[in-house]
Amino acid sequence: MLSAVMRTFVATLSVVVVCFCQTAVQAQSWQHFSTPDDSLSIELPAAPNVLKKNDSLDLIFKHSKSAYSYTVNLGSESEPEILFSVLRLSKVMSNRDFDRTVNSNMLWIGGDDKHFSRKADVIVNGLHGREFVFEKGDMPGHALFINGGTHIYYLIFQSETERPESSEAVVRIFNSFRPNKAKSNLRNVNKRLADSP
Repeated sequence: MLSAVMRTFVATLSVVVVCFCQTAVQAQSWQHFSTPDDSLSIELPAAPNVLKKNDSLDLIFKHSKSAYSYTVNLGSESEPEILFSVLRLSKVMSNRDFDRTVNSNMLWIGGDDKHFSRKADVIVNGLHGREFVFEKGDMPGHALFINGGTHIYYLIFQSETERPESSEAVVRIFNSFRPNKAKSNLRNVNKRLADSP
């Protein structure tokens, strides 16, 4: 009888230790990621995957020149839950045009049957942006678009299911999403100076 109790105790203790170790490994697996041009930085729980150009949202912005676009899967779902990008434009986009473009396109991004619980202006690293929190049925979603003039930054989360562990991760990802305004502005100034006669 004692050995059965001891086996149960050891088995329970083993499960607790394995769960603790997995949690510790997951907590340490976060990594800082920057785009190749250092115009955007973000913390991620997994390595991002490069997104094909025809799958990104850069087509909705006029004067789209080039983009670094990525996806991240937070769990075992078949579809990526995080999409983020920095898009370079050939012309500066005003905040008014930016708002009009983002607001109209958010009606169909992620499906046109969403219920918005938040649509708001935000300032991120000194830059104007638009933030959206929504649900599509039981699926949560969150989108952030930032106007850097000649750079558009965006971060979108949409999940098939609500999971407590993913919601903590999503908050951390959104809080770490930073356009590096100084680097993009410095590059623009240097390019204008190099192009001038």
